[in-house]
Amino acid sequence: MFPHATIRTTGRGAAGEGEDGAGDGDPAGDEEGQNVLHLLRKLETQVGRQVDERALRALHNLSIRDAMEALTKVDELVSAQGGQCRNLSSILQSVCRKIEKRSSKSQKIEDRLARLAVQAG
Repeated sequence: MFPHATIRTTGRGAAGEGEDGAGDGDPAGDEEGQNVLHLLRKLETQVGRQVDERALRALHNLSIRDAMEALTKVDELVSAQGGQCRNLSSILQSVCRKIEKRSSKSQKIEDRLARLAVQAG
């Protein structure tokens, strides 16, 4: 149905591989990706619930650095609630959306500044 689609069967990219190119054979990127996965599994174990597919997709859309930031923020929020959390997936999705929104705003500003520099130059 989708001949151009890539099917991923390993869990390697499921938690935080992003646009920064990490995971393309870069050992540091692989290690950072494993850190993201480790932190995600730690959160799931701590709360006793698994993250659903939507939350994993939201996390996967972020760069590794942003994914680590998102998971750290979720960890702080869960800890502030005494380690109890009814919907880990919802919290993770919300944090990922906020980070993604912030990142897109900063990208728009950079694009605007680049256009102004070209016009002035």
